[in-house]
Amino acid sequence: PVSDDNSFDDTVAVPQKRCVWMHGVGISTTAPNGPSFPEYWGNVQDYATQCSENIFIHQDTVSRGWDNAELQKIFCDTATFGTGNVIRDVIVFTHSMGNMI
Repeated sequence: PVSDDNSFDDTVAVPQKRCVWMHGVGISTTAPNGPSFPEYWGNVQDYATQCSENIFIHQDTVSRGWDNAELQKIFCDTATFGTGNVIRDVIVFTHSMGNMI
């Protein structure tokens, strides 16, 4: 958290949240979601200390565009953890075309 003088205060505990990562266009294969996706994101999960859990979506975004209903459903089901249609207490990281899904 940032204090009133704009300095970082690391003595305040920040609750961790689950994090969902959605890549952009250019991935031609679909694979199960996982705790990392180094081919696209590197080892960013090692630095995402605000995340209690990392879920990296790995979907074909070469033959499916951002407006593909199946791709949107997969993203929404992942980001809501199957609890409905509202994303709550989740940090969503996206890149490129992933922003539009």
